[in-house]
Amino acid sequence: MPSSRWWPLSAAGSTDPSLRATSGPITPANGFTGGNEHSTAIGVAPSGDFVVARIGYSAPADTSASVSSFKVEARSFDCRGVPFDAGDVVVNTPQDESPSSPKVAVGRGGNVLVAWTARVAGISRGRARHLRLTGGCPLCGDVSGDEGVTASDALAVLRSAVGSGPPGACTPAVCDTNDDGAISATDALPVLRWPAGHAIAMRCPR
Repeated sequence: MPSSRWWPLSAAGSTDPSLRATSGPITPANGFTGGNEHSTAIGVAPSGDFVVARIGYSAPADTSASVSSFKVEARSFDCRGVPFDAGDVVVNTPQDESPSSPKVAVGRGGNVLVAWTARVAGISRGRARHLRLTGGCPLCGDVSGDEGVTASDALAVLRSAVGSGPPGACTPAVCDTNDDGAISATDALPVLRWPAGHAIAMRCPR
């Protein structure tokens, strides 16, 4: 995955073609249905896969034990909003009292870091746990599969467009960067400009 890049938000009512709203039902971010939830945080990989963390509530089985009813829960999704797992992952330990303020960061190799604040033995502490995303959507333009978009990837797209590349090396999910249903020399241009830091939108089919 390339380094994180931040693009300016388009103004309300913008006709920017790189922003495409989808219709249909909202994807539930939680796998559990009981209890209240709040303080949702999200981390997004360049491929579009994402992780949602939040504070959830569920009564502990043993109410006499020193176990918090509040939990830091996380769930991961691919770029289409399909969850990787059927339920949530409880990130914090039972000894964390009143966990709050979760934050999520997604890095290279599917590495995910979830951080939060909690009281441990009566003292407020910063806490964190490492998770890992596996599978998911390929990074648009990353023909080599090395989690980066380089000039070599642009050359591979161009070779595929003229029929000189290895068969099957350039799939539409990676090489059709303008989502027009065909792999052409036009698709290679944004791949070539991406490493130089140009804000070029690549929209491979999903």
